[in-house]
Formats: sequence, structure tokens, C-alpha cells
Amino acid sequence: MKKISIILAFMMLIPTFCSCQWKEEIDESLFSYESISPGELDDSGTYYYGFTYIKYEDSHVVISGYKGADPNAIVPAEIEGLPVTEIADRAFSDNTYITSATIPSSITKIGEKAFSGCSSLVNVTVEGVGLTSIGDQAFYGTPYIVGNKTEFLTIGNGILINYCGSNATVTVPEGVTVIAGAFENNAFLTEVILPSTLTTIGSYSFNGCSKLESINIPDSVTKIGQWAFAKCASLKSVIIPDSVTSIGAKSFLLCEGLSSITLSSKIVNIPDSAFQACRSLTEVTIPASVSVIDDNAFIRCTSLTKITIPDSVVRIGEMVFSECAEGLTVHCPEGSYAEEYCIGANIPTISEQ
Repeated sequence: MKKISIILAFMMLIPTFCSCQWKEEIDESLFSYESISPGELDDSGTYYYGFTYIKYEDSHVVISGYKGADPNAIVPAEIEGLPVTEIADRAFSDNTYITSATIPSSITKIGEKAFSGCSSLVNVTVEGVGLTSIGDQAFYGTPYIVGNKTEFLTIGNGILINYCGSNATVTVPEGVTVIAGAFENNAFLTEVILPSTLTTIGSYSFNGCSKLESINIPDSVTKIGQWAFAKCASLKSVIIPDSVTSIGAKSFLLCEGLSSITLSSKIVNIPDSAFQACRSLTEVTIPASVSVIDDNAFIRCTSLTKITIPDSVVRIGEMVFSECAEGLTVHCPEGSYAEEYCIGANIPTISEQ
């Protein structure tokens, strides 16, 4: 009887032992890059090679994070038979473990601060030319940027992410299609010559270039991002060509030396704080394509005495002309929204047809 009891007790332990062993294997697969084979998923379907991801219906996959144990993060080109097309905002941010990242040609976009704060990241390999868009500060604070001595560091389809030279006049090479924060806070730059291949001046591209005096935006450019030329205190004159369809918020914030700005006839709104504290700006003509002038667009433009607003404008935000010159006069069509706005804000108007 005693012998039977011992055998039964041992048999009762077997399921418990097996259950613990199975659970341990699943946990390992979630966090160890080498523990699962290609195509294997854990039971939740959330992880693949240590990557977390979001599946959008049956069209594509976005990488949302990385919990792998391998410091060489190799982003898969395909998960569950769907192409991986994007790395989400902050997907790898503050991961101090990874030392390298390989991005497949299926990726077209890297989100904002995607690798920001990855203090051990020294190498990034982008396969092919599928990558066409990089969010703000995608590699901010990484050794990959800080320690790189390449004069013009580009990745993907001609995306310039860093310039490490010290020349006053810089000619950006042909073939560059996007500038992504590459010149931010450059203390030497006074003039930049942009290539005919350029389509996007991304966010923060020339932010804080306090000595920048001259820039000629080619008519290949279609977009200017937020903060693109903010705090360029020495910039005197800018012509935004008609190829540009949008400018970002605060794009010319605190350009205190800017006395002349010509706006594209294709933009539809003047965004928030776009020309805030441009203290040398005296006159502005809003093109007929614009329907909205957002909050603070011209606030603290203390020399602004004349602005022409067409009847296409149907909304003007708050504090748009606050702290402008005392003699500011708005030229606008009689009966237009701009005239009504100015009457309510006690701003003098001159009717124009």
C-alpha cells in the first residue's frame, strides 16, 4: 500500500512539472531572439523574433516595439505573410541594449523618435531604397549620429539625416530627396545650396542655424516641416516656390531678421505660430489658395504694418496679430471674413477687390 501511494504521488507531480516547463519555453520565446525559428509566433500572436507589431487588416504590418535579447535588431520584411512597411513612433526609443539595426527594403517610413535615446546604437543598415520618410528626431542622441564622421550621412532613398562639416557655405549633393533635421543647431552655416532632387525639407532641418543668411528653395520641394527654419535669426529673405503645398507649425518661428517672405500659391493654411516673432517682417501677402490662418501665426511681428488677406480665408485663429506694429492695416475685400474678423479685433482695414 505504501509503495502504491508513493507511485501515485510521483504521477501527480508529472503534469505540474510539464506545465512549468511549457510556460518557461513560452516566456523565453517572447524575449529571446534566438529561441524561435522564422515564422514562429507565440500564442498571443503579438511577438515575432522579439518584435511587437500591429497588423492592419490584411494589408501591412507596423513594428511597434522590440523586446528581443539580440543586440543586433534585424527588422523582418514580412510577418504573417504581410509586408512590414513602417516602424512606429518611439518603437525602439530608450532601448540601451541594441547596438545595430537592420531595416529591410519593405520599410517606407520610420516614425518620430523611433530610435531616440538608443545610447548603444552605433550602426544602422537600410536595405534598398524603399525608405522615403523619417520622423522628427528618429535617431536623436544615438552614437550612430553623434559619432558618425561622414560629411553627408544619408539613408534610404536619399534621406539626409546628418551633416557633420563646419563650412559656412554648404552645397547639398544631388540625389538627396529629403533633409531630416540634418543641420539643426549648426553654428557655422551661413549659406546652403539645395539640390534639384530635393522634395522635402523636414522638421527641424535648419532649426537654430543662427548664422544662416541665405537659402534658395528649389521648385522641386513640396513640403516644409515644422520648426524647419525656426530660430534662423540671420535669415533675411525667403521665397517659397509654388511647388510647396504645405508648411509646418513654427516653421519660421523667431526668424528675427526675416524682412521678406513670398508664400507659395499652393498652400492652403498658414499654420500655428508659423511666423511668430519675425520682428523684421513688414509686409505679407496671403495667397488666394489659403483658407485658414491658424493661432499665433503672426504674433509678435512687431514691424508688420501691412498684410493682404484674400476672401478665400474663412477662418483666422486666436492671437494671430497680437503684439504686431501699432500701425498694422489689413488689406482685404469688402464683406470678407477677414474684414469681419478685423472689425471684431479692432484692426484697421482697407478694402480691396
